[in-house]
Amino acid sequence: TGREGVLGFLSVFQGAFSDGRLTVGSYVVDDDNASVEGTFDGVHDGVLQSPSGPVEPTGRPVSFRWSATYRIDGSELMSEHLYFDQLDFLGQLGVLPG
Repeated sequence: TGREGVLGFLSVFQGAFSDGRLTVGSYVVDDDNASVEGTFDGVHDGVLQSPSGPVEPTGRPVSFRWSATYRIDGSELMSEHLYFDQLDFLGQLGVLPG
């Protein structure tokens, strides 16, 4: 929640994927709202902090689509809602139980 929450979430990915790349594919802006779609690509070469505990580097590449909606007030980000397929992501890391 809030700016610190967003920055904290992003730092988790930066720490786990030193070469991580967010690519924007498309976006729509309407007044104070925006929707963005894109992809994330990277190699899991750092510890991924998760609610279940740390996930040690697997060395595996990941690639997944994401979508986010934003509400903006002037130059201030008021809210962000990020969506991606977490099961697909964890499967690419090879950390799902059999």
